[in-house]
Amino acid sequence: MVVKFMVVHYNMHSKNVEISYMYVKNAVSVQQMLKIYVNIHKQYM
Repeated sequence: MVVKFMVVHYNMHSKNVEISYMYVKNAVSVQQMLKIYVNIHKQYM
C-alpha cells in the first residue's frame, strides 16, 4: 500500500509537480476524514 503510494507519487511528480502536490493534499485530507469518521463512530458505539 505504502510502496504503491510512493510509486504513484513518484510517477506523478516526474510528470507534473502541481498534480503531485494535489494528490498528496487529497491523501492527507482523506486521512483526516477517516480520523474524524472513526472518532464519530467511537462516540456512537
